[in-house]
Amino acid sequence: MTVRPTWDDYYLGIADAVAARANCTRRKVGAVVVRNNSIVATGYNGAPPGEPGCLTDSACPRGKHYLPGNGAMICMCGNPWPCADSVLPGSSYDSGKGSCIAIHSEANALVRAGEKSRGAVLYCTDEPCDGCWRLIKGAGISRVRYYGGEWTAGVPENSMKVWTLLLGLDRSVRRWFSKGGNQTRSC
Repeated sequence: MTVRPTWDDYYLGIADAVAARANCTRRKVGAVVVRNNSIVATGYNGAPPGEPGCLTDSACPRGKHYLPGNGAMICMCGNPWPCADSVLPGSSYDSGKGSCIAIHSEANALVRAGEKSRGAVLYCTDEPCDGCWRLIKGAGISRVRYYGGEWTAGVPENSMKVWTLLLGLDRSVRRWFSKGGNQTRSC
C-alpha cells in the first residue's frame, strides 16, 4: 500500500525539485509559496536575471577561493592556503570582498509571489537566514516550513528558531527529518 505524502512533505519535495535549478557553486536551496493548497510562486538561489551566475559563469567570489576539503592546502584558485583572496568562514554574505551575488530562494519566491504572499505558506529546503526572515515577515507569510522545523506568525513559541535557541539543536539534525518523521534528502 502506497502512502500519500502529507501536504508539507509534498510541497517540500517540490522545493527540492526547484532547488535543482539553483545557480550556486556551494549550495542549492529552493522555495515554494503556497496559498490555499495552490502554488503561487517558486524560487531558487542564484544571480539576478541577466547577470553572470555563480555556477554557470564562475562569478561567485566565495566559490573561487575556498579550501576544497581534499586534504591539500591549496585554494581552488591554485594559490597556497590560506589564500589572500579567500573569505573567512562565517564572514558577511552582504558586504565585503566575499559578498554573495545571489538572491536567496526565499527572496526570489517572494518577489514572484508579490501581494499573493500575504497569508501564504512558504516551504523551503533550508532554514531561512536572518535577512530572509525579515522579508518573510514583511511579505505577510503566515507560516514557514523547512526540513526539521517551522515558524508560525503570532506563535513564536512554536517556531524552530525558539527551539533551536532553547535546545541547541544542530542545523544538520534539524534538516534531516520531515514533520511526519520520514527521513528525507537534505541538499
